[in-house]
Amino acid sequence: MIVDTAAFLNAMQAKWDGYGNVYSPELRHVWLQILATLDYQAGPDALDVWPIIPCELGSGETTAAKVWCAGKPFDENHPGVLIVVRTKDQADEYARDINDWSGVPCMAFAHHSGLPLADRQNLDVLAS
Repeated sequence: MIVDTAAFLNAMQAKWDGYGNVYSPELRHVWLQILATLDYQAGPDALDVWPIIPCELGSGETTAAKVWCAGKPFDENHPGVLIVVRTKDQADEYARDINDWSGVPCMAFAHHSGLPLADRQNLDVLAS
């Protein structure tokens, strides 16, 4: 696994508990499927397909993506992760949560039309 399984599950359970949700072994199984899919797609053997993660809405997909990104040990040669969301507010929330949860203030960056023009045109920030 690219992200430590135990650390991922512990972080997911902590977030889930913090939201006031109920944790179950079945939910843990779904989280492991999400983790395996994200790890596989970020690995060297990834296929040029978009995998389907078989889980119900409300199973923690968004939280899992944030936890996975926050716990990922990126190196300078990794291209990073692109997350596409519907709104600028969602993009800001993703970046804020990933940065907060990782403890790295510039781990994630929300690039969208709400940024000043000069910031949108500076694509170097996306590479870093």
